[in-house]
Amino acid sequence: MVIRDLRPDDLPGFLALLNAKAQFDGAESYNCASVENLHNAFFGERPSVFGLVAETDGKLMAMATYYTVFSLYLVKPSIWLNDLFVHPDWRNKQIAPKLLARLSEIAIANGCARIDWIVATTNTRGQAFYRRLGAEVFDTVKLARFNEAAIRGLSGVST
Repeated sequence: MVIRDLRPDDLPGFLALLNAKAQFDGAESYNCASVENLHNAFFGERPSVFGLVAETDGKLMAMATYYTVFSLYLVKPSIWLNDLFVHPDWRNKQIAPKLLARLSEIAIANGCARIDWIVATTNTRGQAFYRRLGAEVFDTVKLARFNEAAIRGLSGVST
């Protein structure tokens, strides 16, 4: 198994992983990803996200996507782990810890103060997994979001 950066030629297999993740999360109706728009997001003129994959024998088994954010309190960049997914056929093979170890190396190389992400309150197995790796899982914060309609409403820009 190899953990490496996502490449443009990986996108069909990456999309298959993303579709499996959407199905696992019950979010298939929200998934608008295509090879074309993924290519633009990861490899376009101004990439907005970065990716890691776990591969064996030319097959993608897992992925992690991330981007940088900034902590004003720490006055340092941080990494936001956007998605971490190991295909169910490949779980319990230490792939997720290896992806997170590689992401930690990237954080160190970029002078990042921390890696942040969200985990569902109902995902007790995931919370326990992250705690075993040394993560602090907070119970005191809630996810907040402006969707596209709210953004447009707040900005005064109509469609």
